[in-house]
Amino acid sequence: MRILIVHNPKSGSGQSALFDYINDLVDSGVEELVIRNILSNKENFEFFKDAKDFDLIVLSGGDGTLASLNYELKYSDIPVQVFPSGTANLIAQNLNNDHEPVAMAQAALALESEYFDMGELCYTEADGSKTKIGFSMIAGIGFDAKIMQDSENLKKTMGQAAYVTAALTNVSPQTATFTLTLDGKVEVVEGIAVLIVNFADLAQRISLINEASPQDGLFHIVVLKAGKTIELLPSILNALFETNNRPNFEIFTAKEVAIDSDQALPIQFDGDVIEGASTPFSARVLENASRFIVDKNSPYYKKQD
Repeated sequence: MRILIVHNPKSGSGQSALFDYINDLVDSGVEELVIRNILSNKENFEFFKDAKDFDLIVLSGGDGTLASLNYELKYSDIPVQVFPSGTANLIAQNLNNDHEPVAMAQAALALESEYFDMGELCYTEADGSKTKIGFSMIAGIGFDAKIMQDSENLKKTMGQAAYVTAALTNVSPQTATFTLTLDGKVEVVEGIAVLIVNFADLAQRISLINEASPQDGLFHIVVLKAGKTIELLPSILNALFETNNRPNFEIFTAKEVAIDSDQALPIQFDGDVIEGASTPFSARVLENASRFIVDKNSPYYKKQD
């Protein structure tokens, strides 16, 4: 068995656990283990020039890093194991595999996997060129992107609490008028943010939308209607108690969505804000584009034949 590990050493945590995981793989007699460190965001293509030579690719880093790297592997049919070593690790939380190093090594050797949808986001650079990136969890504009911006310098010292702090300091988020084109149908709505959801679980397994699935070929598009941060509390409490009522959410579904707004707003994907980018932008579902390792602890695990 040949395994490629691509690791971001700048990620928030997980270094010692990754070393334990590697040792467990070595002790299990893996034929070849290759480790490549991310030193620049522009290296992604080089990491995977020989991807087909490996039986498994392990991606280690934060959610934004994992989403970008996984996008380079779209439709490759190569099993990918997500190793959580960032701040939030929401992709790993959604898969809900056992994250203990020995268990992860065993799952790597078992190679049991499932296919998942991926999002592809298209936006315009400052020079007018079009750029496409991938996301696994959520892309969005408005209040959520502002939280990601404001939490960036706090994550190393505060961890996940950085997001809470950033949210609480934005007590009166900016309201905008959004024009959504959903599979060709136009909707005009007002709110503080628009979220394009694939995997829906947030921190502590709070589900943004209970009925959302990363395997149904659809996005759930969520408009946050609240005028003040505190007004989102009823929806958060309902999510904690796993009820479907989200009083400040307006929810749509679509395979493709284009979003514009009456003012330029920042864009984020899987927790990373896209520098210099703003509305308008578009996104589409890439069905079954990801192949992730799952174990018996995961809600997506299906007994393999």
